Amino acid sequence: MKKTLFIIFQCIIFLVNGQTSDTLTIAPLAEKDWCVDNLGNIYLYNDNEIIKYSFVPVQQKFLYSNLNYGDINKIDVTNPLKTLVFHKDQNVLEFLDNTLSNEQNTNIPLTDIGLYNVQNFCYSKINNGIWFYDKSLFQLIKINTQFQPILQTGNLIELLNLENKDSLIIKQLIEYEDKLYVSTTKNTFVFDMYGAYLTTLFLPYKGQMTIENNKIYSYNNRIIYIYDLLDFENYTFELKATDSQSARIKNQHIYIKEGNKIIIQKLDLTSLKEKK
Repeated sequence: MKKTLFIIFQCIIFLVNGQTSDTLTIAPLAEKDWCVDNLGNIYLYNDNEIIKYSFVPVQQKFLYSNLNYGDINKIDVTNPLKTLVFHKDQNVLEFLDNTLSNEQNTNIPLTDIGLYNVQNFCYSKINNGIWFYDKSLFQLIKINTQFQPILQTGNLIELLNLENKDSLIIKQLIEYEDKLYVSTTKNTFVFDMYGAYLTTLFLPYKGQMTIENNKIYSYNNRIIYIYDLLDFENYTFELKATDSQSARIKNQHIYIKEGNKIIIQKLDLTSLKEKK
C-alpha cells in the first residue's frame, strides 16, 4: 500500500467581485468514476488507486493504492470518515479512514457473511450499517458494525412483481433520511429502514444520484435531472457554455469535470423547466 499526503497548490479560487466559482486543477488520472462526499471532498478512482482532494481544514491530497485485493470495482463515500472500497474479484470490502489509510487492516471477505455476487452497496447512517444488493440472491441485505446480517428482503423479483431478472438491473443504492432508494435502469424502488417495500418511483437511472432537500439529482449529457419528492414532478436544468465530461451535485453545488479541471459552482435552480 502506498500512502502519500501533500499540500495542493494548484487550486485557484474565484470568490471576489461577486464571483461564485472555484476551479481545481487535478492530477491526470484515467479514472473509472468519481464522486463527492458531504464535506465537498472529491474522489477519483480507477482499478488501481483512489485520489482524494480534501478542502477541510486545508487543501490536501491523499492517495490510496492496494493491489492485494485486486481491482477496485466501486467506492462509497457517504461517510467522509469511512470510505468503503469494494474489490469484486476477491469479493472483499475494505474500510479506509479520512486519509485513505487502512491502519488496522479492516476488511470483510463478503463470502464469510453469505454474500457471493454483490452488485451494489451503500453506507447506512442508521446504526452505521451497510446495505448490499446480492445479484445471486436477488436480495437487499444489511449488516451491522460487527459485520453480521441484521436485515434482508425476500426475493425482489417476486416482491416487486417483476417479469424477470433482466428487469432488476440495479445501478445505485442510496439512503436518504429513513428510506433506501434502489435505482434501476427502469424505475427507482423505495424501501423503509427495515427493508420493507414502500413504493415505486417511475424514475430511471440517468447518472450518479444524489438526494438532498427532498430532491433527487442526476446528470447526463449537460442536463441535470431533478425529481421532487414533495410534488412528484420532474424538472431539468441545462448546463450551458461548458465542455463538461461529467458532473456531480452535492450540498447545493455542482461539480463539473472538464478534462483535468473541476469547476465548483453554486447550484442555481431558478431556471428549472418541468419535464412533461
